[in-house]
Amino acid sequence: MMKVLALLPALLCSLCSAASSSDAHWCYKSQKTPSNTCKEPEEWKTQYKECGKESQSPINIITKDTRFTESLIPLTFKGYNDMHLLMIKNNGHSVQVELSKNMQISDGGLSKSYRTVQFHLHWGTKESEGSEHLIDGRRYPAELHIVHEIQGATTAKSDEKPLAVLGFFFEKADNDNDKYEPLIHALKDIPLEGNSTAIGRLKLKDLIPEEAKLHRYFRYNGSLTTPACNETVVWTIFEEPIPLSQRQIEAFSEHLFFPDGKTKMKSNFRPSENLNDRVNFLKVMLVSVPGTHAPPMVISKNVVKEESGKAFRLTRNADGDHWRTVRQKPVKPGGKPLPRPRASGYERTTKRKKLLRTFEISGSPISARLLEVYYASWQQNPGKLL
Repeated sequence: MMKVLALLPALLCSLCSAASSSDAHWCYKSQKTPSNTCKEPEEWKTQYKECGKESQSPINIITKDTRFTESLIPLTFKGYNDMHLLMIKNNGHSVQVELSKNMQISDGGLSKSYRTVQFHLHWGTKESEGSEHLIDGRRYPAELHIVHEIQGATTAKSDEKPLAVLGFFFEKADNDNDKYEPLIHALKDIPLEGNSTAIGRLKLKDLIPEEAKLHRYFRYNGSLTTPACNETVVWTIFEEPIPLSQRQIEAFSEHLFFPDGKTKMKSNFRPSENLNDRVNFLKVMLVSVPGTHAPPMVISKNVVKEESGKAFRLTRNADGDHWRTVRQKPVKPGGKPLPRPRASGYERTTKRKKLLRTFEISGSPISARLLEVYYASWQQNPGKLL
């Protein structure tokens, strides 16, 4: 039985100060200069042994290699809708906002509830992207990490991770995100390490996508992404991005400086680590018409898939937000396919009506690939996924 409680203070200290970038002499590649001999990410393992282990973060999530699991139900958020007075700080390697421990997450495959500790961000530059995690090799402009600590740690099992981190990507938008403007506005008041200021009363819920869009996420076990790189984190990476304008994204690297007070804080992300023998789990919320028993046919758009001698076709509704599968009539021996009967909500056969199975997705290329993963998982174990 692992006593996680004794470990938590050290982990949280690592999160808050990240061993102090000046004292520990670690840095990001963007800080390395001929006069600054700090250790960049590739060299962290020479000073911090954990940084060279097998379950490190971040990673490049390859969607075709993810595995669907029915245990990953939607997360439950408690207190995220409460208003809190928040303070933001330049901690020398990022901006960090301390959070009330009255906010919690649970369910979503987590064995216990986790309470909020803080959130921080990683970003790039005007010319390059800066998220830590990647999706199929794509790096986003920036990434938000909301850090949680486990509750009831004294009775935690050895396989439970002390920390749960929610990761959200940012994407460039044409317009400002007004909900982020108080945070963006505060950056000019904390240019140097140790500077802090109030950003006003905010709801954490307002800084992330609406809950209805948080049903698709990736789950894996990993580490902190800064030294000492402790492998104590259960990661949840959401597919739905948060929009920020180009001006808002650039504000981080424009107003903030690393500990030397001269080098602008930019590209503060760790390069992706090898997945090794870990498994990436996928949660994708599939909304189906009640009563259907047809297998989910998840394939590329307008492609016909043969399954048990029956042909299925994936079609897309006019609104672009729904995909559905339609079973085709059999082919006459030596002849042409029988005409497909008209169907508006029902698939008509000579004996009975069968409801079509409908999948609700965002319509993004990522979502389409995730649904292909779901179909592949169904082929392996259809009984559990219907």
